[in-house]
Order: sequence, then C-alpha cells, then structure tokens
Amino acid sequence: MIFRHQRLGLLYLVLLVAAVRSIQAQNPVEAFTGATIEYDSEQLLQNILHSAPSGIGVVVDRVIVNVNDYILSLTGYSRDELLGHSARIFYVDDADYNYVGEEKYRQIAGKGSGTAEIRWLHKDGHILYIIRSSIPLDPLDLSRRVVFTVQDISDKVAAATALRRQTDLFIIILSIFAVLQLVLIAYLARLLGARRQLTASLGESRRMLLDVIDTIPVRVFWKDLQLRYLGCNRLFAQDAREMEPAAMIGKDDYSMARATQADLYQADDRSVLDSGIAKLNYEEPQGSSSITPIYLRTSKIPLRNMQGQIYGVLGVYEDITEAKRTEELLRKQEKDLRALNETLEDRIANRTRELDSLNNDLLKVNAELRHALDTLKETQDSLINSEKLAALGQLVAGIAYGLNTPLGAISSSTGSLMEIIEARLATVSRAIAGFPDEVRTWFEARLPQILDGELEQTLAVNLHMLRKKFKVRVTETGLTVPEEFIDAVIETQLDKDPEILSLSARHPQTKDAVDTLARLANVRRITQIINLTSGKASNVVSALLHHVHREENTEKSSMERAKEIDNILTLYSNQLKDGITLSRSYNNAGKIEGDRSKLNQVWLNLIRNALQAMNYHGKLTIGIEAFDVQVEVLVKDSGPGIPEHLHQRIFEPFFTTKKRGEGTGLGLDICRSIIASHGGSMDFESRPGCTVFQVRLPTGLVDTY
Repeated sequence: MIFRHQRLGLLYLVLLVAAVRSIQAQNPVEAFTGATIEYDSEQLLQNILHSAPSGIGVVVDRVIVNVNDYILSLTGYSRDELLGHSARIFYVDDADYNYVGEEKYRQIAGKGSGTAEIRWLHKDGHILYIIRSSIPLDPLDLSRRVVFTVQDISDKVAAATALRRQTDLFIIILSIFAVLQLVLIAYLARLLGARRQLTASLGESRRMLLDVIDTIPVRVFWKDLQLRYLGCNRLFAQDAREMEPAAMIGKDDYSMARATQADLYQADDRSVLDSGIAKLNYEEPQGSSSITPIYLRTSKIPLRNMQGQIYGVLGVYEDITEAKRTEELLRKQEKDLRALNETLEDRIANRTRELDSLNNDLLKVNAELRHALDTLKETQDSLINSEKLAALGQLVAGIAYGLNTPLGAISSSTGSLMEIIEARLATVSRAIAGFPDEVRTWFEARLPQILDGELEQTLAVNLHMLRKKFKVRVTETGLTVPEEFIDAVIETQLDKDPEILSLSARHPQTKDAVDTLARLANVRRITQIINLTSGKASNVVSALLHHVHREENTEKSSMERAKEIDNILTLYSNQLKDGITLSRSYNNAGKIEGDRSKLNQVWLNLIRNALQAMNYHGKLTIGIEAFDVQVEVLVKDSGPGIPEHLHQRIFEPFFTTKKRGEGTGLGLDICRSIIASHGGSMDFESRPGCTVFQVRLPTGLVDTY
C-alpha cells in the first residue's frame, strides 16, 4: 500500500511539474490574448494544486513558497506560518532535515526525481510519518523551484505497530501456558493470575480492534437503472484498477477486472432496485477460486429522486478479509489452547480431583466470557454500521444528485466556449488585423462595453421589436446587409450607436467588426454562466469538506453554533430547493464548547428527520436562542406530527415510524445520549402540522463525556 501511495504521489507530481513547465513555455502569440491565457494557466495550476488528493508544495533553496490545503490540514500550520520560512519547520530534528536534502538531490541527480519515507513534526508536537516525492522545475539548475508531494502514512505505521503488539501478546500467552504445563500444581495460583491477565488482554484487544475498524476505508459507488456506473470514490476506482473515478463512468461490472463476479453483483443490484429496500451489511467474495479470495461487507441502497422514483443504486463496501483471517487464526489458537488445557487437565486429574474440578470451572468461565465478548462485539458492530451506512447513503445520494445540475451547466458552457475558441479564434484574429484605422478605432471604443459585461438583458419579444426597427433604418439608408449582421447588431445592442450605419456604408469591414464583437459577447456570457454554476457547486463541496474534516477531530473545541448548522443545511441544499420553505431565527447565536463531531451528528439527525416527516414539502424552521447559562436550539417542521399514543416511545432504541430501510430507530436515542453527555437535555412537542424538537445545552464546556 505504501508503494502504491509512492507511485500515485510521484505520478501526480510529474503531472503538476509538466503543467508548470507548460505554463512557463507558453507562447503568447498563440493565445487569444496574453492576459486570458495567463489567467487560464494560473487557474489550471491552482486547480491542480488544490484538487490534489495529497499534499503539494514548492520550495526555492529549501524555502517554502507555496503549499496546498492538504499540507496545512496535515501539519496544523496556517499558510502565513509556512510561506517564506525554511522547510526545516517540518522536520523532527536537523538529522532528518539534512538527510532529506542529501537523499533528495542524490536521487534527482540520478533519475530526475526523489522519493523518501520520512518523519514530519506536527505544529502541536506529535510526529507524522509521510512519503515525500520531489521533482525540480529545471533539472539543470536545482537551486530553482522544486515541487514536492507528501502522503500521510501515519495510520499504516500505527497499524504495523499494533500488529507487532498482538504478535508479542500471542508469544506471551504461549509462554504462560508452557510454564503452567511444567510447574502444574505448584504454579496453579500463577495460572489463575495469568487467566485474569488474559481476560484483561482480551478486553484491551477488543477495544483496539474497534479502533482499527473505525479507521478502515470505505468504498462508495452508484449506478443507473442499466447498472452502468454513474460515479464512485477514489478508493473504489483504485480497487477497479483505474487511476481516476471519472474513468468508471459508463462502465459496467462485465468490463472490469472483477467480471467473474458480475452476475452476483448485478443480481444484488437488481434485487435492491426491484424491491426498493436497502440491503445492508452482507458479506460477498471478490476474486476467483484460483487466487486468495477477498471478502467484502457490502450495503446497497436504492437512489430516489425528489418524486420518490428509483433512478439507481448506491453501494458501500469495506474489505473484511483481514478480519476473516484473524478469525481463523483465533479459532486455531483456541483449538491449540484447548489441546493444552486437555493435556493439563489429564495430568492434574492423575494427582487430585479438586484441581481437575477447579480447572473445569475455569474453562467454563473462559468460554462464557469469550461468548459474551463475541456477542457484544457483533451487536455493537451491527448497530454502528447500520446507523453510519444509512446516514452516509442518504447524504451522498442527495449531494451527488444536487451537483448534477451545476456540473451539467459548466460542461455545456465549457463545450460551447471551446468550440468558439477552436473554430473562430484564427478568423477573429485575421479580421481584426485587416480592419481600416477608422473601423479599428470604433471597434476598440466598443470593446470594453462587451468585455466588462455591461450589456443589458432583453426579453425575446423586445428583441424582435428592436430587430424590426433597425431593419427599417437599414432599408432607409439603402444599405444591403445580411440577416446575420442585423442579428449581431441587436445582440450587442449596437443599434443604439449613431455611427453604425454610416460606418458600414463607408467600410464593408464593419460587418466583420460587429460579428467579432458579437462572438466576444457570447464568450463573456458563457464565462458568467460557468462562474455562477461553479460557485453553486463549490458551496456544496465546501460544506461537505467541512463535514468530513470535522469528523476527524473528536476533541472538545469551541464552535459557532449558527455556522455548524448552516453547513448541515448546505449539505441538504438539493432537498431544500424544491418544496421546502426554510426559515432561520438566530438570536445571539455566538459560540459553544463541546464535541463538534457528536453535536453535528445531532443537528444532522434532527434536520433529516424533519425533512422526511414532511416528505420534503413544507416549512422547516431552525431557531437558536442564547440565555445566561444555556443555549436552546429548535428544529421545527410542518409535517403531520407524531401521534399522541407514540410520544412515550419516541426515544426508545429501535423504535421508528419511518418506512423500512429509512432508519434503524437509533437516531433519536443516540442524539439524546450525546446531548446528555454534554450536560444538556432534549425534548419535543408535536401536534398535527407542527413538531418541534428542543435541545438545551450549557454555555460552558462539560467534562462528563
């Protein structure tokens, strides 16, 4: 896996350096205008820099001149704290810093790039393990800019450490049993102590296993009704042996490396589409019988549009192969332990019936303890996975559907813009070069009005009247002009120009000048469309990134109540835009201290429940009111209300009024537990047409969670 990160980081670094060198080598004569190409190139570089799935930075003589957001998030520094400072700020000590410099330039001199696994120091003092790759912009002059990428592998180093600890623990257990077999009766008391130590170790291993499971990456994909891929995340694309998620679009399971399981996968997809019921947490194999099988835990959920119609299927899976292998290893160890116990019991039985009875009792206690731990683990895994996957499925489905409209507009506008640039750029350049001085002067005077976007929007009926009037003026002057010239004049609002007709009579090139202005006006309108729609998409993505990043930080912190709730509302923007009237009432919202991730889970659940209760049609009201010692947050909907005979059960675990597949019945119980752990309370009032959930929290930080 580390080698895979090295290859991906180095590939992305090569692409970035190629883009930078292309920008530096750009010939201005080939551009439409110098300013436009410089702007587009800069935008291209910035887009590559900030959309990268890994850290990217630039140093000059080992002084930092640029970094992307990934590095800021990874190291905890702000951009101002890094830019202009020595790269020594990243390293644990001078030895690491000097080693990287020497090794990097040695590799660059030999093969043009350098890659090393090193340690970095986070701003708060903890050590990060990363893979760093470097490429110089000018291979002949290493003192100029060097572009580098970094990939965080701290989790993998931690996993390797945990595996070594488990191996050491297993060796200790075998040693204890060997000693017990030799010393028999004299060390029976020590045997009992070792059993208690084993019980404690099993509890610690269970907690460690839960922590590891929480960090396992999840693969996500979604398909249309013909079971063609509409999209996926990067981990899924890597599993499918594709470099980018976009390469998966339009493919089906038969065109992939896993085609041998295509029938099985598509049968599951069809089952979910036909029944409309989610299929959660089931296991399935990946790979063929000729190689080591891979086991997956999969959930599939039907995708529905605003009308409730199914238009595809969303899938989420995680690799549980290691868990399967660990389970087999534990069974083998248990079998070995039983064999040792049977041998020990036989030898002890020859000497004393009392010791045999005591050993049998001890085996019975161990079996009951192991069964209790297994039952607890299975129950907890099932509850956590069901709730997380249900929320993830609905959130990803809504966001994916909501991004289709702005991305479609951007794609259409970009295509039109590229068509104009590719097909008309040379013609426009030649036309401008051939203008007479009087036409060129007139053209340059009107150009700012076109490029500054000062043209007024005119209704179609008014355009028809203006065209008719201008055509009469042309006829009165005795000019003969094509219809395209009249359309271009009206489109650029040059019919108001008193010189247009007289200039056209003197210079036939006036028609080419008007046509050029019309094409530039069209380019301006297209760029405005791209800017508007990309802004909308950016708002949704920014809110999603904020939501994802906050999940990584579970420590107590100070947060703005209104901002956190508004970010949740942004994630639901697609569900809110049609049929929902949103009302906000924030009075002295201010800040509150607590666990950001847990509190945002509460707001997410309450808002989602309100929207589902109204079937996404009605009025949603969010209120925040701060008092002296507490703050109150209200989530109100205009749905049908909760029947009075169900009020007493609404917070019961596993009780739900939703349709099958929409919820586990744990959401409100989990929410109330989170609020209680913060020293607050949660209640509700409901009647037909109005349901209000009230959350009250103390203004200070509470240490009970």
